[in-house]
Amino acid sequence: GQHELKAHFQDGAPDRLNWVVLKDDRNLIADKFGARVSTETFVFDKQGRLQYRGGIDDARNPERVAVHYLRTVLKQVARDEAPEWHYQPSKGCCPIDRVEKPEPKAGN
Repeated sequence: GQHELKAHFQDGAPDRLNWVVLKDDRNLIADKFGARVSTETFVFDKQGRLQYRGGIDDARNPERVAVHYLRTVLKQVARDEAPEWHYQPSKGCCPIDRVEKPEPKAGN
């Protein structure tokens, strides 16, 4: 949840990344990209091509993290390098609630 995500941003690492996180309240973007769990991340390059999809790191517990997937990929993509991984499973806490699609209106 929000506290778990906040811990990732305040981990005290000297090369900590600064970014803005937007909340997808109705999971519209999550649905568009097929996200399955919270927190699944998507990284796009400057040309808008998907370069990485998956977990932030290799453990839900910040004290057990050994590999920082997202941090590594963001640095590589920012340098216009190919990412080390294009996919790593997300260690998300829970499935994302799907947004129900509205019923089509008569005559459409």
